[in-house]
Amino acid sequence: MRCRNCKEKFEPIRFNMKYCLKDECVRVWVESEKEKQWKVKKQKMKKELLTLSDYTKILQQLVNKFVRLRDKGLPCISCQKPIKGKTDAGHLYSVGNYPSVRFHESNINAQCITCNQYNGGMVNDYRINFVKRYSESELNTLDLLAHETRKYSIPELKEMIVEYKKKIKELELY
Repeated sequence: MRCRNCKEKFEPIRFNMKYCLKDECVRVWVESEKEKQWKVKKQKMKKELLTLSDYTKILQQLVNKFVRLRDKGLPCISCQKPIKGKTDAGHLYSVGNYPSVRFHESNINAQCITCNQYNGGMVNDYRINFVKRYSESELNTLDLLAHETRKYSIPELKEMIVEYKKKIKELELY
């Protein structure tokens, strides 16, 4: 085996030994281990510093990805045209005005970019096609939920992040 530092051949004492026992090589090995430990510690510290807003953004990205996978092959909820290219995860009730249904799965459906970004979500057509896809009672339930006050805590968001990662993994297998 060759030393990672000096490139000379050496006989390892342990199966995972990557550096020879020269002083310079040992010093390099110790420094690399310290750097690895610092990276792990730094990553852990970054995770501990995440705010409610950070967790909300992470969860929103995961929920949107889930919806894109779930609705793959379905037409745009607003215009009913096949979606070509990039798919948006369009909300019937907007994220900013109705945070209580921000992560509600039936509130988020695949939408073409034209409808979602350039035509303001085409909410009237969205509602009509929502009833066709789900039901009138689901729309009424969503209406009620949308007007409730709902605040998520960090532990709730963490739990939902784990849940959506599992759901995404399941959909990606199929």
